[in-house]
Amino acid sequence: MIIYHLGGTYTLNGDEYVEKVEYATENIARFIGRARKFKVKVEGDTYTQIGIDYPFTEVWKRAN
Repeated sequence: MIIYHLGGTYTLNGDEYVEKVEYATENIARFIGRARKFKVKVEGDTYTQIGIDYPFTEVWKRAN
């Protein structure tokens, strides 16, 4: 069962990554039209994005 789903466009300029929400499930439709900014970095096989004015951080590691 899918509880939340959203998507849209993004831009990457240097280490600044910006997501713009263009569609979402009804329960989070309030995010449509909003942009979220992150600082990103890649170190070896690890990608990190840290929210700017948004308390959200993701860390991804490449699987072998």
